[in-house]
Amino acid sequence: LIDDNIDDVEINDDVFIPVIGKRNKNKKKKETYADKVKKANENIVYLKPKEPEKRNEMREVLKSTIDPSENEVKKLRDTTNGIIIECKNKAASEKLLSNVKEKLSDKFDAKIPELKKPRFKIIGMSRKYSEPELMEVIKNQNEVEIKDFKVIKMYESDRLKYNKNCAIVEIDSEAFKKIIIREKLYIGWERCPIYECYGIVQCFKCCGFGHVVSECKNEQHCARCSGNHFLKDCKSELVKCINCENFRKERKLNISTDHQAMSQDCQLMQRKIDSHRRFIGYSD
Repeated sequence: LIDDNIDDVEINDDVFIPVIGKRNKNKKKKETYADKVKKANENIVYLKPKEPEKRNEMREVLKSTIDPSENEVKKLRDTTNGIIIECKNKAASEKLLSNVKEKLSDKFDAKIPELKKPRFKIIGMSRKYSEPELMEVIKNQNEVEIKDFKVIKMYESDRLKYNKNCAIVEIDSEAFKKIIIREKLYIGWERCPIYECYGIVQCFKCCGFGHVVSECKNEQHCARCSGNHFLKDCKSELVKCINCENFRKERKLNISTDHQAMSQDCQLMQRKIDSHRRFIGYSD
């Protein structure tokens, strides 16, 4: 029999973030990957201010210099280090890029981002596999055609009691779409959970984004209750996301905090996931 005993493993690492917690069968059905593709592969131009400390000022310069109607701009939004502008189509994004380079080359570094191949994590394999071996196992046991395949990372997780081997895989978009909706793959004698990887960095100590434990200078916060202890030591019945709680206080917004800090129910986590998806090529 195929081993299927790690259905609800709560697992994370310092580089790639799978959302944790059981899937709620009663929740509204999630968007399909076709919907995600439409959202992810928007025609965008990324602008990075040459003077980051003057980003707000540069934003106003951009708005006063570039005509959004002429360039068929749909949306403008800030990122941690720059500005993303969504256009109506590819031709419009190329036109916008040309205009920014012509009129604002002294203010911004501008580019149309190159989309990355999709990645996913496999959890709970009974042994390590070489790259060719793992590709053949996935193809043969799960009946999926694969064009491009690369193992980004193969490692053992101390957070698993058994079958500790995990892998992060980069794959072509067509194979990815067929694989990720299954939620599990047959790997040897195991049926292993899989999660999409976005490249989001989240600290296990403070639950903040953009750094790992070894770099953390913040107070410790539990990912479940936001208390000053690790998640593994949590005995609280309270569930509170420290990130949403801080965001709610800082922005004076009424957002939900009754979820774990690494949960798919976290609005801040979802915003980061949506942002990362825009740089992933879900279609060839």
